[in-house]
Amino acid sequence: MVQRSKIISGVLLLLALVLVVIVILFARMLSFTAQKGAADAMTPLTVSAQAISRLSQAVQIPAISSQPDKQQRTSSFQQFHNFLAQNFPLVHGELEIERINNFALLYRWQGTDNTLKPALLLSHQDVVPIEPGTESDWHYPPFAGEIADGYLWGRGAWDDKSTLMASLEALEMLLANGAKPTRTLLLAFGHDEEVGGELGAGAIAEQFRQQGMTFEYILDEGAVIGVGLVPGVEQPVAMVATAEKGYLTLRLSSFGQGGHSSVPPKVTAVGRLARAVNRLQEQPLPAKLTQPVRDMFSELGPHMPWTKRLVLANLWLFEPVLVANMAGSRSTQAHVRTTTAPTMFSAGVKENVLPQSASAVVNFRILPGQTRQQVIDLVKTIIDDASVTVEEAGSISSDPSAVSSKHSAAFKSLKRVIEQVNPDVLVSPALLFGATDSRHFDGLSDNIYRFTPIRVSGPDIKRIHGTNERIAVEDYENAIRFYHQLMTSTVINPMPLNDG
Repeated sequence: MVQRSKIISGVLLLLALVLVVIVILFARMLSFTAQKGAADAMTPLTVSAQAISRLSQAVQIPAISSQPDKQQRTSSFQQFHNFLAQNFPLVHGELEIERINNFALLYRWQGTDNTLKPALLLSHQDVVPIEPGTESDWHYPPFAGEIADGYLWGRGAWDDKSTLMASLEALEMLLANGAKPTRTLLLAFGHDEEVGGELGAGAIAEQFRQQGMTFEYILDEGAVIGVGLVPGVEQPVAMVATAEKGYLTLRLSSFGQGGHSSVPPKVTAVGRLARAVNRLQEQPLPAKLTQPVRDMFSELGPHMPWTKRLVLANLWLFEPVLVANMAGSRSTQAHVRTTTAPTMFSAGVKENVLPQSASAVVNFRILPGQTRQQVIDLVKTIIDDASVTVEEAGSISSDPSAVSSKHSAAFKSLKRVIEQVNPDVLVSPALLFGATDSRHFDGLSDNIYRFTPIRVSGPDIKRIHGTNERIAVEDYENAIRFYHQLMTSTVINPMPLNDG
């Protein structure tokens, strides 16, 4: 009887503990609510019908940069500069303009209050080339700048002439109305972002460092307004990247004795290399939640169905399960781990000749909190084969950026402007998987954000750097409104920026 009584008491205690945990889980879920308030009303802004025509003309100038030789059409960049000067006469008449390394452009709109840190807007002039053999797949010629079906079609329509032209359109409108800046505004337009940005944004950033300049905020291209891109969230989501992943390419090489394939060794150079690559794919790098992803869940979780809300409101319990689930899905793994992507393999000259060497190229996008050297060390550990050499390759390499706060006054100002122009959207921090020019400016501001103010649905994602790149005419008009409102509220009439 005593033993039975103890068992019953133990079961009751366990049930009581389970009940307490359930109460805690649901209490936290119920308190996990959205904080979104109504944005201030924005004065309606009419955008000239000529604005989309000017973007079309900009797209028609093929300012291409490409790897591996980084050849650029210098005449196209000069043509583009002449085009900008002709179409934005007030900007080019009233602002200080500097060329860096011949083709990078730096505009300065001098403010009246030198006690305020300046703001910096980044865009880039160059575009990626058209993949050979795909020209016929385009609905319209890639450099025709065709306006049809409510879209502007062409290479650069989205990436990244849209933000460059929209910011200049907004500035020209403000100058036409006699606006005077309180805060100094700089606009930096690099010319080689698509091949690393060293001569453009990199050189501009280095000049700022030598001058001892720092910025209230820096805004570059980046994440977009996702329509239907966040599972469980019905509203469009403006994803403002507070950090971007690092970039690293490694070349793996193995060597072996040559000879006739009829008398092969136990493991050939190809076999040894294949084993190394397979080990990297079989053992992906560790997964974890970083601050930008935590912040994203904090903002968007309250808008999700209750089952997901329950999990996100109780990461103290469910984080390992959440991370494991995200790491196991191709669509979400990039949020939680440094990704491993073997992309090139080279070996051999003939089917009956043993190759004396073999090499593979593997690309990594590095999670915030890791460094390139840490990734290299992990790769060597996973491969566990001293006969396979590991070395950096490629012309682009960078550690992950620092993480900017979603609590800063600069982020709050940016969020307010996005909501004013797009009243139907949610605004959320995010992690950017790709690389932008903003990485060159690390350390020049505590508030570096990456956001492109256009709406993108799932099928459109493949258009960036791909076939049939386009931007909706309405989206481009709203991008102009976005930059106009951003300049008005943070440069012309800046509210006190007290972080909190």
